[in-house]
Amino acid sequence: MSERLAMVQRLVAQPVPSSDPEPSWIGNSIFVGNKHHAADVAQLCRLGVTAVMNCAPSGIRGLPINDYRERSISYSFTNVAQDAHTYPILHTSPEGAHSEHLEAADAFYQSVLSSGGKAMFFCVAGQNRSAALAVAVQLLHGTSLEEVLQICHRTRPFMLENVGFQRQLIELETAQSGQVHPASSMKLARPKPLLATSSGPFSARSEVVVELLVPGLRAFNVAVKAESTIEELRATLTARVNEHIASDEGATSGSSQGGDDLVVGKVARHADHTSP
Repeated sequence: MSERLAMVQRLVAQPVPSSDPEPSWIGNSIFVGNKHHAADVAQLCRLGVTAVMNCAPSGIRGLPINDYRERSISYSFTNVAQDAHTYPILHTSPEGAHSEHLEAADAFYQSVLSSGGKAMFFCVAGQNRSAALAVAVQLLHGTSLEEVLQICHRTRPFMLENVGFQRQLIELETAQSGQVHPASSMKLARPKPLLATSSGPFSARSEVVVELLVPGLRAFNVAVKAESTIEELRATLTARVNEHIASDEGATSGSSQGGDDLVVGKVARHADHTSP
């Protein structure tokens, strides 16, 4: 482990520069960037980005979701709660089951590869959370950690200062090579993904957190019952929008009638466009 950490820290975890003007190409159809890059749709288009993965802990105010749609840029997210050395961003137990963050990132990446597009992984600074996941998905697809970091050394050497994330990347590569690392005993068991269909309920756990996007509002998180019908899910999300608007400063107190779709007045016209 110490030798691999020395390799990582020789290539990345360097001092942060005074400016970070655009996303950094780190190979295999992936850019890594920060929240400002994510908001610059013209720059994303110029770079050929076709899909954006938000790795920040929650929705970032001002994210141009509508502009993404207009430019056919797909958007996904996985809310990495902390940039802490002990946070399990890649695996969730000593046995090494892949985290939901890594599962979501890999599903996103596979979609990008199958469409022949380019992805940008971003978080607030584009330094740890998004970088760790952007490197990890390449390890899952057979690229070595050193090979990825050699590119990062040239294009974004200040990423991955989080030593805990460095260790998890090393452990992930060790598991991918079929060798069990004594510090983690990682295995490649993958949890079942949480999915919602048009006619069936969520399954696999009691509660999940989704990011709710409403045109004209910032994104925010909502906890919902995992086993929810589409009707129950819709009612929960609509109620949460009402609470969110009512708590905002200057929110209107009027409402429009819409049966089960009662919403606060100023977002009534958006009620049919909320999406988890």
